[in-house]
Amino acid sequence: QDSLRLFNIAKSKPRNAFLLAAGWALGQGILTAGCLLTHHATIADLTLAWTGSGAVAGLVGLWLLRLRAAPGRCLDWFRSERRYIGAYLTETLALSGSTQLSLMLVAAVSGLVASAGLRGASTLFGPLNIVLNVARQAGIHELARLRQAGRSIRGATWLLAAIAALVAVAYGGAI
Repeated sequence: QDSLRLFNIAKSKPRNAFLLAAGWALGQGILTAGCLLTHHATIADLTLAWTGSGAVAGLVGLWLLRLRAAPGRCLDWFRSERRYIGAYLTETLALSGSTQLSLMLVAAVSGLVASAGLRGASTLFGPLNIVLNVARQAGIHELARLRQAGRSIRGATWLLAAIAALVAVAYGGAI
């Protein structure tokens, strides 16, 4: 679902990207509410609600793009796109890994209560992170388009960074 959302952004189809994200959120909300209302809110049930709604959204995403999954061609795809794998893998591991490592270090040094507080604060900033991630993904697409057109991206990069900083400050002030 996430990859299809990014693909829609790259193909300048923000409506489809929104439909995927909204569909996943709606499905997750309905299934989670169902788990809570029926008193079946175990870790397994909630995980199934989360992954199941993501899988359904992914299938809808394939349908919106008129694509068919071809798992047998994964290795071919990895070979043809290998020049990008290192950069994206490094970024993903750095972002995800640093978050998990910081939570574990806080838990080890200050205890689980402090780590839970940090996790709670990070959840509070979840909506901001979503906005900034979408802006980053859309920005990368637009910057690549500008560069392919032979235009300088320095000014646009600074503008995107300034807007992201202003949004973050405004959100922090609001909460």
